[in-house]
Amino acid sequence: MQYEKLSQTKLELPPAQQNRRRLSKRERITLFASSLASIVWTAWVIGLIQTPALELQWLSDLVRMDRAHLSYQSLQDSTMPQDVLERQYLAMPSSERIASNLQAMTSKAHLAGTSQGKLSAYDVQRQWRTSLGLPAQLDDLVTVESGTTDSRRLMTQTSPKVDKIRAWTDTYYPLLNYPVLRSVKLCNASEVVFRAAMRENVFIEEDPTSATGNEDVPTFHGYSKNGSATGQYVYANYGRVEDFELLRSKGISVTDKIVLVRYGGVFRGLKVWLAQQAGASAVLIYTDPAEDGNITLANGHKAYPFGPAREPTSVQRGSVQLISVYPGDPLTPNKPAYEHAERLGADDPSSLVRIPSLPLSYVDALPLLQALEGRGQQLEGFSGALDLSYWTGPSELEIEVVNVVKGGVTPIYNTYAMIEGQIADEVVIVGNHRDAWVFGAADPSSGTAAVHEIVHGFAELMRQGWKPVRSILFASWDAEEYGLVGSTEAGEDFSQRSFGGTFFKDRVVTYLNVDVAASGSRLHIGASPSLTPFYEKLLSDLKIDAPPVAPLGSGSDFSVFLQHLGIASSDLGFARGAEDPIYHYHSQFDSFAWMNRFGDPGFTRHVKIAQVMGLAALRIAQPIILPINVTYYSNVLFDDFDRISKIARDFDAKADIGLAQLQNAVKALSRATTSFSKRASKLQSLTSLPHCSSRQARRVNSQLRTFESGFLARSGGLPGRKWYKHLGVAPGRYLGYGATTFPGVTEALTLDKDIKEARREVKRLVYALRKTARGLSR
Repeated sequence: MQYEKLSQTKLELPPAQQNRRRLSKRERITLFASSLASIVWTAWVIGLIQTPALELQWLSDLVRMDRAHLSYQSLQDSTMPQDVLERQYLAMPSSERIASNLQAMTSKAHLAGTSQGKLSAYDVQRQWRTSLGLPAQLDDLVTVESGTTDSRRLMTQTSPKVDKIRAWTDTYYPLLNYPVLRSVKLCNASEVVFRAAMRENVFIEEDPTSATGNEDVPTFHGYSKNGSATGQYVYANYGRVEDFELLRSKGISVTDKIVLVRYGGVFRGLKVWLAQQAGASAVLIYTDPAEDGNITLANGHKAYPFGPAREPTSVQRGSVQLISVYPGDPLTPNKPAYEHAERLGADDPSSLVRIPSLPLSYVDALPLLQALEGRGQQLEGFSGALDLSYWTGPSELEIEVVNVVKGGVTPIYNTYAMIEGQIADEVVIVGNHRDAWVFGAADPSSGTAAVHEIVHGFAELMRQGWKPVRSILFASWDAEEYGLVGSTEAGEDFSQRSFGGTFFKDRVVTYLNVDVAASGSRLHIGASPSLTPFYEKLLSDLKIDAPPVAPLGSGSDFSVFLQHLGIASSDLGFARGAEDPIYHYHSQFDSFAWMNRFGDPGFTRHVKIAQVMGLAALRIAQPIILPINVTYYSNVLFDDFDRISKIARDFDAKADIGLAQLQNAVKALSRATTSFSKRASKLQSLTSLPHCSSRQARRVNSQLRTFESGFLARSGGLPGRKWYKHLGVAPGRYLGYGATTFPGVTEALTLDKDIKEARREVKRLVYALRKTARGLSR
């Protein structure tokens, strides 16, 4: 990598005002020590000292910590007050620019690991460089290998040759797979009765990109098992735990049979895994019109592209990795997927299913369901919205399923842009994934377009004199669709000293995620409880109505930050409302043509997300004291306690699992947060810090930043899925996406029926709560 390219910053910023306050003796000593450490560190960087990097990491930490203390005392006011700053920013997002960017991004498929996926990473870097005033020709783009000194320096600012404003792309090497041959045949002995088309219709005039979607990304499941199966089949509703239990109770076996299920209820990977556990040989998943509410052909609506109803041949692609076990590269759990990393064997990952699966349209599923009529049973809750009766089978006819996939270690590309703040070691991350199953107008390119507007707006503010207090890192993740891969590998990389260092754990104050910015009219926000009051006020200030802020489970790139690293996180976007046009999730019809006509005509929701998310980043980056509300969080824990108490009573009213100790720990944390918040409030109104308050402010912010991490298990993680370390909330083991509070205790009772395990999990939770309370009392 050519470092001279990193120092050619063309963004013209006003000169910094000189701080003329005389430093105290202690400050002069601190500055001398950190300067000496800087000299030694720089000597190593340029090769004058030949010592392993990890042995000198303490010098980098010393420089960072001591200078960060001084930076609190020398904060320079922006040239505009906060209210003016916000008004200026809110006027900047442009629907015209969003539409133009979105049309360009969705002109070609950009699946992770493909040539177009790589080009999309460079396109994002080029666009961010252009906004930030950095050189943006092809030769100016910076790409580095993960695990190298270059990668670490760019992320963690440990080189004098790294600019305060920079953009680059980092490379990881996870396992990915792609389809080679797929077929589904319904057979009567040797006669093929029906052959699934496994293609989506083409509408060249109405939806031009549909001409290439089937070839660009054929309908398949990411991380699906290579193989084939032939045999009778059974319809198993949503493929949930309760569906398989009901079939079993009715004497209907799925052993050695192919299972047909519909989307909905639980994550698709769990449908396949649960069928596998029940003895099935393969799984077919289709989208039933029952998921579409009133917007159906049966209710008189025309199908896309001529109306708002579902295009009948649309297919939901998607990954079947078991992300509720662990996300990210299946071959390198808990460590980054460097090019030469030590990897598990192909059959070893516990996050991969063992039987083949394929997705279908409801047009292709219809003959299979019709062939079951009159066979097996009709069970309550198993009916969908197709014009037929839903029978379980088993079938008389047989299905032949063929799923040939090729896979291997494949490079993926995370792209970043850093705007270094005055307090450089406190970082707000704004993230969105970039890869798509096909064209991805909503998922994820609507989010990408919104983030582009935030970068553009912040660059304009800097040209007007804005100096961010905290650093802001923009992240464009790759391979999210396969299993949150890009963000997970980065999180594992930059949280361990033995790899990329502890940048994320030590410096990131919040992670703000947007995946699908616009697929309907219903605004949703999920967040850590400590950010709920923050978002409620922000929405109130913007006069936006929204449902209550929800807890976060999994399903997008916030997972590694919240569930693995314990960093306060949020996720937001407009989702489909009950009467909105159908959103063709993971289909080639998630296209610019659909978005322009049905998803967000005028692109006003894209603008709103750019405004909300950008304003959130500003309001976290700017104040001296972080807007993290630990008192509200502790109050939420009382509701969580009431919920687990009811679960325990329903399980065994006489069993003692330690709920009295848990209640006392929740109360102790509540007292600690109340006392802490009173101390912190004295600093919150300050716009500048006197000498006596700078260390106090830094300590308070450190306590706020690390509050969420207090809920992490001190060793291991949740039972059966050690990657998930958060004892307060996690994706449900058999839900995949949905959040489960106090997951260790809850699942010990509801899933494992194990009192001893519940007691162990209560003890771990009590320890975490009391430790967190002590951390606030320092």
